[in-house]
This record gives sequence, C-alpha cells and structure tokens, in this order.
Amino acid sequence: MLAAATVTVPAGTFDTTPVRANQSGGGGSTIGYWSPQAGNTAREQSYDNSGNPSKLQELTQYRYAGSGFLGLPIIAWLLIFLVVFLAVIGFVFLRRQRRRGVYVPPTAPPQMPQ
Repeated sequence: MLAAATVTVPAGTFDTTPVRANQSGGGGSTIGYWSPQAGNTAREQSYDNSGNPSKLQELTQYRYAGSGFLGLPIIAWLLIFLVVFLAVIGFVFLRRQRRRGVYVPPTAPPQMPQ
C-alpha cells in the first residue's frame, strides 16, 4: 500500500491517495494519485517493465461541486420537495371537495315499539 501524498499539478495542490494498477499484457504499472477534493486523479504516472517513467498525465483544471445530499444536487431536492408539496395540497383540496359534496342527513334515533 502506498502512503498518502501531496501532489502539486497545474490545477493546484492536492492531498491524494496513490493507487497502483498493473497494466495487462505484459508489464508496467500506473500509479494514480486520487484526490477527493478534485473528485478524480490529480496525476497519473505510467511506468514500463523496467520501472522507468513512460507517461505522465496531470490535472490542469477542474470543477467539482461534490454530489450534494444523498447524491443529488440541491436544485433536484428543491424540485422534489415542490412536487411533493403540490401533491399533498392537491390531495387535501380533493378530500375537502368530496366532503362538501356528499350530504348525509342525520338519522333519527330508533323508536321503541308501542
């Protein structure tokens, strides 16, 4: 397991978790420096069979807003709340209309036979 590292790239400085992956097909490996702040890897360094660096990719810019509450952005939650609110209001309105429309006359108490 690789130790946590701070990586500086053109997009900024990130606290990262390095993740090593072996390349299929005969060799080499890649180390990806994953950053929760960026929501992706800040740097990926590939190595050939001999351990020499062969390819480098660095994050140049990013825009990561996170996932919001339970994976949905705030605007989605507001829309869901609005739809539920309107549904409840509609349900209450319909129930009131039905109550007003149905007239049940009061019943007289049963008479005792004489």
